[in-house]
Amino acid sequence: AAGREVRKFGGDAKYISCLALSPDGQTLASGGRDKLITLWNIQTGQSRVLGKCDGFVYCLAFSPDGKQLASGDNVQDPLRGAIRLWSIETGKSQFLLGSHFVCAVIFTADGKRLISGGTASIPERNDVGGVIYVWDAQTGRTLDRKTLEHMNVVRSLALSPDGSKIACGLSNSPPILLDLLDGNILRPFSVSPSSDVRSENIAFAPNGRHLATGSWGDQAVRIWDITTGQYWVLGYSSASVQSVAFSPSGDTLAVGDNSNEIRLWQVSA
Repeated sequence: AAGREVRKFGGDAKYISCLALSPDGQTLASGGRDKLITLWNIQTGQSRVLGKCDGFVYCLAFSPDGKQLASGDNVQDPLRGAIRLWSIETGKSQFLLGSHFVCAVIFTADGKRLISGGTASIPERNDVGGVIYVWDAQTGRTLDRKTLEHMNVVRSLALSPDGSKIACGLSNSPPILLDLLDGNILRPFSVSPSSDVRSENIAFAPNGRHLATGSWGDQAVRIWDITTGQYWVLGYSSASVQSVAFSPSGDTLAVGDNSNEIRLWQVSA
C-alpha cells in the first residue's frame, strides 16, 4: 500500500539534521543548522523551542523515561563539540559534557549512562581515530573513553535489544561491537583487505543477532551476523545512505539516502 502523509510539522526550521521520538511516542524532537532544538506534539503539530546550542545540532536521543533529551552539537572554527542534557519539563540544560566532535549519542537501557561517538579532530581528516565516551547521565562524569585507532569517525551508535552491547558505525571501516559491561571490543567484523566496506549508519535488528549498515561510499545496505561476523548485501541504494531503521518485527528495513527517497527492504536471514 502507498504511504500516506498524516502530518507536516512547521516550516521555519533550517536544515533538520536529526530527529528523536519520545518513548511514549507523543513528542518529536528535531535539531539542525539553526542550532535550535524543537519539540513537536505528534497529535497537534504544536511546537516549542527547548533550547539553543552553540553549533549545528548533529544528534539527539531521549532518555528511556522520556524526561531528558541528550544533544550533540559542533562548531568547526575553532573546533569544539558539546553534549548537553536537557530537561524536557524545564528546558534547562542540566550538564555540558565533553569537547570532542560529536556525531552520535545514545542512552543505555537503564538511563544511567550516556554514550557518545565522534572524533577527536575534524571529521574530514582521515588521519585521526574515532572516539567513544561513556558518561554518568546524572553527574556528567566521564566513566570511560575509548580511542579507535585508524578507524576515523564514529558516525552512529545502536543499542542491542537486551541493552548489553553497543554497535558503532564507522566512516571508513566495517562496524564494531562493544561490551557495555567492560567496554571491550567484542567483534571487529573482518572483511577482505581489498574491499571498501564502510558502515556510517547502523541499526540493531529486534532479534539482537543482526545489524544493518548503510554506506556513503558504495551505497550498499548490508546485514551482519554478530555471531559469525559474516555479512550479506541486502541491496544497493541509488545514492549515499544516510539512515537505516528496522521495523519492530525485524522483517523490514527502511533506508533513507541522498536521493531524497526512502526505500523499504524485505529482510530474510
